[in-house]
Amino acid sequence: MPRVKSNRLKKTTVYMIDYQPITGGKEVKNHKWVVDDELSKP
Repeated sequence: MPRVKSNRLKKTTVYMIDYQPITGGKEVKNHKWVVDDELSKP
């Protein structure tokens, strides 16, 4: 895979989403990763 250069780097916090299905079953770990900007959008 070729390297990609970006000049839009910024420090942020990343959250890993774990959840327990409401239908039962095992906990799902690392379902999705989100950053602060995604959580603060209405």
